[in-house]
Amino acid sequence: MSITVGLLEKNAMIRRRPHPTDRRQMLIELTSKGLQALEDVYARREGWLTKVIAEQLNPDERRELQRGLLLVRRIIDA
Repeated sequence: MSITVGLLEKNAMIRRRPHPTDRRQMLIELTSKGLQALEDVYARREGWLTKVIAEQLNPDERRELQRGLLLVRRIIDA
């Protein structure tokens, strides 16, 4: 994990700062560059999923998927 964090820091994706009350700990936060990279990954995944759903599922299957997602949302919100 320390190697991964080090590489992210080296590439200006994250920054470390001291914990305000515990000098033994460091807080890690995304930089604007890191946040943009994360948003780019999410956008690519969403684009891929949208394309697969449109190409592989017929209209009835897409409606069924939508109903299933509504049920999952109800479970998550419970």
